[in-house]
Amino acid sequence: MKEHDTPEKNYDLERLLFFSDGVFAIAITLLVIEMRPPEHWDGTWNGLLTPILAKLIFYIISFFSLGLFWMAHRFIFRYTQKFDEVTAFLNLIFLCLIGLMPFVNAMASEHGMPSVVLQMYLGEMAAVSLTGGLIWFYIAFVGRLADPRLTNGFKWYATARLTLTPLLIAGGSLWIGLQSGILPSIAFLIVAFFVTNRLHLQPFKPEKANPAV
Repeated sequence: MKEHDTPEKNYDLERLLFFSDGVFAIAITLLVIEMRPPEHWDGTWNGLLTPILAKLIFYIISFFSLGLFWMAHRFIFRYTQKFDEVTAFLNLIFLCLIGLMPFVNAMASEHGMPSVVLQMYLGEMAAVSLTGGLIWFYIAFVGRLADPRLTNGFKWYATARLTLTPLLIAGGSLWIGLQSGILPSIAFLIVAFFVTNRLHLQPFKPEKANPAV
């Protein structure tokens, strides 16, 4: 299978990342397009926020969820030295699911959380999380395209974290919102976002070889 690992082809990896970042940026932009001011605003905060509260809630949840997925994507390719066609195809599937986020968000903000919409929203989160984990699993274990210094323990740890963390955070935020209201949900989401960001920013440190006695 053709691998893009020459100096010239490293430019292809940059193009893949630029394209991915562009999809994320467009998805986030489409989220805010759904936020429109009320037509007959009476000039009060209550009159402004009440009609758009549901959309505002789901905008915040979806924005930070997309941010988590973007950080996970950045984490994956930080340790990727080269890529092949399978990686590119899996990445396209991942971006296709990211592109669906504004639609799923619009469904939730317009219709609330009946069972069908809740299943759709959590299903979208699960699909993106699992696809991100699959990309990393292929890069780390199947295609062996990751940094060769990475230990198997780190690879498995990263697989679990990339697959489960975004889904658990988004699902937890929705559950807290349904049980306790918007403010606890947003507080949980923001704290989880920054904790996860710190984890993703921690670089891998290869184990030092024991000095010969």
